[in-house]
Amino acid sequence: MEKYTLLPIDDYHMWILELFFNVALGIPLSVLGVVVNILNLLVLSQHNLKETTNIMLLSLSSLDLFYSFTSIFFHVASLIELIDPYFAKTYLTFIELVLRMPNSMSFIITIFLVTAIGIERAIAVLFPFHVSRIFTPYRAKWMLLGLYLFGSVPICPYYYSLRYRWEFIPTVSKTVAVLTATDFYINNFQVITDYVNYFVNNTTTTVPIVLIFISSTLIIFQLNRIKTNELSNKTSRLKKEIKVVKMLLVVCLVSFMVLVPVHVLHSYLAYYLKELSNNFYRLVSLLAPAMYQVNASVNFFIYITMSSKFAETYKSLVYWPPSKDFQCSLSCRGIGRQLKIFRVLFPAGVLAANQKSESCVLCHLINLTHGFSLKIVSM
Repeated sequence: MEKYTLLPIDDYHMWILELFFNVALGIPLSVLGVVVNILNLLVLSQHNLKETTNIMLLSLSSLDLFYSFTSIFFHVASLIELIDPYFAKTYLTFIELVLRMPNSMSFIITIFLVTAIGIERAIAVLFPFHVSRIFTPYRAKWMLLGLYLFGSVPICPYYYSLRYRWEFIPTVSKTVAVLTATDFYINNFQVITDYVNYFVNNTTTTVPIVLIFISSTLIIFQLNRIKTNELSNKTSRLKKEIKVVKMLLVVCLVSFMVLVPVHVLHSYLAYYLKELSNNFYRLVSLLAPAMYQVNASVNFFIYITMSSKFAETYKSLVYWPPSKDFQCSLSCRGIGRQLKIFRVLFPAGVLAANQKSESCVLCHLINLTHGFSLKIVSM
């Protein structure tokens, strides 16, 4: 049967695109995602974790961090291929077997979590006096547990679909590991294909897209009815809630804009292209992770530009020195001022400095190390 070809891309240009998406774009974006989500975790951990919004944002940053970190291993395969294509094949085989499912699960759970955030904020603007009673921290934790389970279970059959085998290449006298379908996948090919196309695709993407669209529409409609400058002093808390709602609305809309085009492409391939062009499929496989990675990296910039509380906490963690009158009691005086990275990695170490105590970051780090060594010795 003749294959459909939507884009006339030959193998050489496809290799150039793979190199661009994986090396030039994928690795920097993934590293950026790791860095900004670590910052998200550091900043959000300083906030009140008894609020459902902070709990969900902390979980969202954890998922984005995991997705970004695991994505690096996939992108590095193209870099390894430039040096040793045979080792790269073996490397990618085991990476696919070990990390593909956790990587996919983290993004699916992220979609569900963003959907839950959109629904929670829609209820917050529609029923502002009841949302705290409906979404309690206790219920939020149980909801997160449910989302993690619901995001993991649907793609469990994938774990039994692929395995590896060693293949000898006589022309170069090398043995490489290659992916091959399991007997379970071969015997149930049509069932698994229909399950993925009709159930998994709709459950993990179609339904969240619809729910995000409905909740975002409700939020926008309700915000247009509220005029912040007409609120009385008694509703100052509501003013802060409106700022939070606007920030989370942008988070939902960004996810929506990422999901829709990728879902349309995947649905088109699943329903209409039974015999699709291999290069076109590879192109879609490059576009989707790139857009997912943008979604996993952009939240930090949304938070820091739209949340004054987040920006202030971030500045208090990163800025050094805390005051002009700061003095260090040890001989490392002044060295710690140049090492701003310690300010990020050890935020607890500067709390004393903020209180004008006679200890700097390096002093605090020395004290922590000394105390830890004493505990080990006493065990």
